[in-house]
Amino acid sequence: MDLTTCTPENIGEMSIEEVAALANQVSEEEYRIPIKVKLPVLQYMYKCLGYQLSNDLLFALLADVKQQLILAPAGGCKTTSSQVKMILLKIF
Repeated sequence: MDLTTCTPENIGEMSIEEVAALANQVSEEEYRIPIKVKLPVLQYMYKCLGYQLSNDLLFALLADVKQQLILAPAGGCKTTSSQVKMILLKIF
């Protein structure tokens, strides 16, 4: 994967299917969990937590990469998303 891969500027306008396809495209093969398996679990987890799952956060959670840098302001769900990602790794 190219280290310059970034979240597209128009990600807020993308459909969930487009975000999932993009995440699948950047995911590294050795870490890949099928999107069709992971997506419903993610959506259910966020529904249970009562949090909104934005497209950019969905992309970060669906992309299976070795290293990831998330830049967001305070309260931008960085800690929650990293905890959810760890829970997903344990589930799968």
